[in-house]
Amino acid sequence: ECRTCPHPDPHAPAPPKGRRGMPMEPTGQGMGHRCPACGIVEARTSQVGVIRAMLAGDYDRAFILGGSRTGKTEAGAQLAVAVASGSDDPDVRAWADLNGLDLSRIQRHPGVFWAVSQTFNMSRTVQRAKLDVYLPTGSVRRSWQSDNEAEVKLPSGGRITCKAFAQNTSEGNARNPFEGARIHGAWIDEEP
Repeated sequence: ECRTCPHPDPHAPAPPKGRRGMPMEPTGQGMGHRCPACGIVEARTSQVGVIRAMLAGDYDRAFILGGSRTGKTEAGAQLAVAVASGSDDPDVRAWADLNGLDLSRIQRHPGVFWAVSQTFNMSRTVQRAKLDVYLPTGSVRRSWQSDNEAEVKLPSGGRITCKAFAQNTSEGNARNPFEGARIHGAWIDEEP
């Protein structure tokens, strides 16, 4: 979104943090995006295309690959909150409308989602920090600042559980924490 021009609808739902500006459009040249109001062109990264393809396609899994600061973690956090909230949630519908996304692959009701990182420390400093940007007001976090498994319950009833691959390989862990669960989706960040 443009950092100069305000959003045309002052009553549009805004993310919990940050400023919403006029939606920018890709120029078709590299990372360039143009504001339709003021004409400014800026380099921006976007994972909208890959999210659009993932939601419109018939995939069981997808990989988002890219360099540092290209939006992979942003995409994971947005998808986690959307799936945990469910496609009937008004904020999820607004997100889909803004980005031209098909929500038919996301269940209508609140869901269960896993955010998996390499370690609990990475979960806390990378994934949970990014989830905080998109979690709705009123979300209840459990063990959010600890280097342990954490969970957030959304006001809608959906849940996101933050897991770490390292917990699966610890000597003291007798059972596999990734077995026997019914979830609506998982976001595995980095290499595990």
